[in-house]
Parts: sequence; structure tokens; C-alpha cells
Amino acid sequence: MPLFYIVSQDKYFIKGLEEKIKLTVNGASFVHHYANDWEHLEKIVRLDDPAVIIYQLRRHTPLNGFFFQIRRIKRRLRAVRQLVITDEMITSYQTLGENIPGCYVMDYKHANLSTVSQLLQACLEPKLSFTPKQPALSYIQHRVLNALAIGMSAKKIAAYYGLSPKTIYTHKYNSLNTLGINNNYEYYRMLTLYRDAFRD
Repeated sequence: MPLFYIVSQDKYFIKGLEEKIKLTVNGASFVHHYANDWEHLEKIVRLDDPAVIIYQLRRHTPLNGFFFQIRRIKRRLRAVRQLVITDEMITSYQTLGENIPGCYVMDYKHANLSTVSQLLQACLEPKLSFTPKQPALSYIQHRVLNALAIGMSAKKIAAYYGLSPKTIYTHKYNSLNTLGINNNYEYYRMLTLYRDAFRD
């Protein structure tokens, strides 16, 4: 009997998702976690030992510590699969999710029954895989965004990698275009994700 752990503050989302899961997985059981304090999530999840953890991230959801915690959960609970459903910066989440085995990312707008079923099968059956096509960043683009996320200036990044500041700015803007980031709000949200995704 697989246990699904749903992390969301939206009771209507939880109810709708449960109905979709019940149509796909026989005998599914559920645990809900309404808080968005990521720092304590790992301890709570370990007590329940779920098969799949599903996170709903909305524009108002605090991101500080999110990717850091799902990496820690994956290290502690190797069999668990994690599904992120988001309505913003989908490409940023997908790009970072590539670094976490068993982590899947879905656009909230396309969370229909067919797609959810396909993802759940991938989550529950290790031999199946579901990898949405996503534009990948180059190694140097990842490193530049990571350096920006921890507060380094373009000049410092350029000196560290032996490049010109103009090249660093080019990598930055190419990365933002690839990720579909087109305003300062999304840019700073994305930097928060990167800061946590690569922290040890």
C-alpha cells in the first residue's frame, strides 16, 4: 500500500490530487503537510517513510531551503520519489531537478489525469522513467548562476574563472533566456533556488 505525502497549503489542490491518485493507484494512502517551513520537513517525512512526496509550489511559497531539503530527504530515504508541481519558473525547477535522482517536475497548468498517471507510474516503478524535454544549461552557466546566488559580483566571478566581466554577463543573460526568466521577481526567486540547490 503506497503512502503519498502531499506538501501543500491548498486543501482544494490536495483533494483534487488525491482523487487523481486514487484513480491511478489502488490502495493509496495519504499524509498531508500544510506548513512551508522546509527546515523541519525532513524530520517529519522520515517518521512516515512515504513512497512518493508531492510538493505544490506557488508564487507565494517561500523557497529558502527547499532544494536543500529535498536533496537531504533523497540521501536519507533512497527509495522515495519526489514530484514538484509548480506554476512558476518551470524550467528553473526542471533544470535543478535534474541533479536529484528520482525527482520529477510538472507544470501546474498541465497536471491533468493523464500526465499525473504517467508521472505516478514513473515514481512507483523504478524501471519506468518520465523525463520531460527541457533546455539544459551548460556547466559554466550553472557555475555563474551559483556564484551570483551566493552574492559574488560579475567582476569577482570573471577573475575566479579567468574570463572577462562581459563574458560573465553574456552567460548570465543567456542562462536567464534559457530558463524563461524575464523579470526581477523571478530572477531573485531563481537565485534562491540555486543558492539552496548547491549548498552542502
